[in-house]
Amino acid sequence: VRVPIPAGALPFGPGEVLRYRVNVARGGNIGQGEMRVESTSSHDGGPSDAPWRFVSEMQAKRGFIKATDRSTSWFDPERMATARFEKRERHPLSSADERVDIDVRAGTWRAAGDTTVLPLGSASPLDELSFLYFVRTLPLDRDSVFQFNRHFDERRNPTLVSVAAEEMSQTDAGTFRTRVVVMH
Repeated sequence: VRVPIPAGALPFGPGEVLRYRVNVARGGNIGQGEMRVESTSSHDGGPSDAPWRFVSEMQAKRGFIKATDRSTSWFDPERMATARFEKRERHPLSSADERVDIDVRAGTWRAAGDTTVLPLGSASPLDELSFLYFVRTLPLDRDSVFQFNRHFDERRNPTLVSVAAEEMSQTDAGTFRTRVVVMH
C-alpha cells in the first residue's frame, strides 16, 4: 500500500520550469523544449478536482522540416492521479490530437466519444506526462526496478521503470552526477 505524499512534500510544484535543448545525433541542436508545473483555477476549463497542470512543449526544426509536440496533464497532487490528458503532435509525416477525461469515481476514462473502464485497482491513474513526474517521487537507487499498473489505458500496462546507469551530465548550471532512468 502506497502512503499518499502531501502535495507540499513532493519534489516538484507550481512554478517549476525545466527548459531543454532538442538534439539529434547528426544534426546537433535542432530545437527547444519546456516542461512546467502550473496552478489551475476553477475558471480555466480544467477539471475542478485537478489543482495542478503539467505542460510539456517542444519545437524542433531542421531545414524546412518542423515538428511540434504539446502535452497537458491536469493532476491531483493529493491522489497522485490524472484527471485529464491532452496531446497535440505535428510532425512531417503525421499529426495527432488526443483528449482523455478520467473519472475515477465512475471508474472510467473517455476519449473520442468512447468510454472505457479503468484498469482494475486503478484508483490513481496516470498518463505519459504525469508518469514522468510520478517517477520523481520514487527512490531511484542504482539498479532499481519498478513495475506499475497505473496507466489509465490497460493496453499500456504494466509500466516498467529501471535505473540503467549513472553518468555525468553537463548543463549551463554545472556538471552533475545523474541516473539514466528507462521507462517501458
